[in-house]
Amino acid sequence: MVILSLYKGYIYYADQFRDSVRDSNSKSGIEGNGDVFQYANWYTPIIDLKKGVVRQGVYAGHGAWHVNVRKIYDKLTEGNAKSYEEYISSIDRKYVESIVEDEGIKLPEFDFKAEKNSQNSRGEPDGKWTVISKKR
Repeated sequence: MVILSLYKGYIYYADQFRDSVRDSNSKSGIEGNGDVFQYANWYTPIIDLKKGVVRQGVYAGHGAWHVNVRKIYDKLTEGNAKSYEEYISSIDRKYVESIVEDEGIKLPEFDFKAEKNSQNSRGEPDGKWTVISKKR
C-alpha cells in the first residue's frame, strides 16, 4: 500500500519534483531526471488514502537507495526500468485528482528543493544531497 501511495504522489507532483532534480544535478548525490525511484527514496509527498491525508516521508533513508532499486527493477523487467518509469510518468494527474477528491483529501502545494541530508546505508550523514518537499 505504501508503494501505491508513493506512486499517486509521484504522478501528481512529478513535474515539480523532476524540475528540482534537474536544477540540482550539480550537487553531489543528485543526478538524472527525477524518476519514480528517486521520488520514493527521498522526502516527498505520499498520498495516504487509508489515513485520508497527504503526508511526507521516505521509503529509505540511504540517499542512493534508488540506484540499487533501479538495478533490481532492470533485472526483474529484463532491462525495462526506464519503460516502467515512462509508464508511471504517462499517467495523467487528473486520475489522482479524481481519486483523492472521491476520498475527500485536499492536495496541498509543495516546493521541492535540494537539501544536504543524505545518509549512507548505516544511517550516518554522508555529505550528499537529495531533493525534498516542503509544504507551502
